[in-house]
Amino acid sequence: MNTPSTLGQLMISIEGIALDDQSRHRLMHPDIGGVILFSRNYENRQQLIELVQEIHDLRQPSLLVAVDQEGGVVQRFKSEFTVLPNMAMVGEAFEQNADRGLHLALDIGRVLGHELRAVGVDFSFTPVVDLESSNIAIGRRSFHPSPEVVCALSRALATGLGDMGMQAVAKHFPGHSGVVDDPHFDLPIDDRPLEELRLRDMVVYQDMESQGISAVMTCHVVFPNIDKLPATFSSRFIIKELRQRLGFNGLIVSDDIMMGALSQFGSPSERVIAARRAGCDLVLLCNSDQAADEVLNGPRLPQLSEASQTRLLRMKGSPQFLQHADRFNAARQKILELNLDH
Repeated sequence: MNTPSTLGQLMISIEGIALDDQSRHRLMHPDIGGVILFSRNYENRQQLIELVQEIHDLRQPSLLVAVDQEGGVVQRFKSEFTVLPNMAMVGEAFEQNADRGLHLALDIGRVLGHELRAVGVDFSFTPVVDLESSNIAIGRRSFHPSPEVVCALSRALATGLGDMGMQAVAKHFPGHSGVVDDPHFDLPIDDRPLEELRLRDMVVYQDMESQGISAVMTCHVVFPNIDKLPATFSSRFIIKELRQRLGFNGLIVSDDIMMGALSQFGSPSERVIAARRAGCDLVLLCNSDQAADEVLNGPRLPQLSEASQTRLLRMKGSPQFLQHADRFNAARQKILELNLDH
């Protein structure tokens, strides 16, 4: 297989702590744009550095390497990394003192960004901007029930990431706050009308790019009063709302299409094509090499536009973190003083 000269539209996972021949071959496919890492891919910091470097060295432009490293219950790399608080704790700090909450969000962004960039990871899928609710999948991953507070804190965290050369990814558009079900297992149905979503959940997606958020991840929720398809497959949401009404020009990435919520929507290939046609630039396909191979060997996927290619390349991490060891050390000290449990 010839070395691809562009990035592809799929971000997939790998199984172990190093690449095997099969994984290397898979990652050379022109439809692959990146790798998302999980806890199973992490043994220690040095091993992670070597794994990320090997992925980056495979092709040029190098594949994107990402991770879900939020803090709280969602932190894939723990040993030799700073344990970070969940975002609800940040919201509670804001309730007590707005400046303290904003500085805590900034510090988390700086620590998270510096530690990931130091091992070569390009970006993390963070911050969560879903409004606080009873949703099972989100829980204390959310900052606050107020859109205005979520806006302020997510932008502060994004600023911290940006200080360290890392792009921020807001998730999950348009929002989980109207449902309880966990899309990892079930398909959530939200009966709210469009106007209510615009006044609540979608408020946090206004003017994101000007405030340091370069990408948005979609959610697998059906809003039947707006579209019969889940938001990830809905051009009504992705094109008309996010791109046109909200004016977002950054990268749009699907949540993992292998989640249980989408099991009734065809084969993995059909789901990838549906997400791409709806307006996603990058499609996440996690935890199934078999499904990845089925897609890569299946029907031809919609070609990425030049605009999509540019958005993907913007997600590459920069070496800016090297200039800010002082900011990182100060931020890390403040987080360590929180005495978080491991």
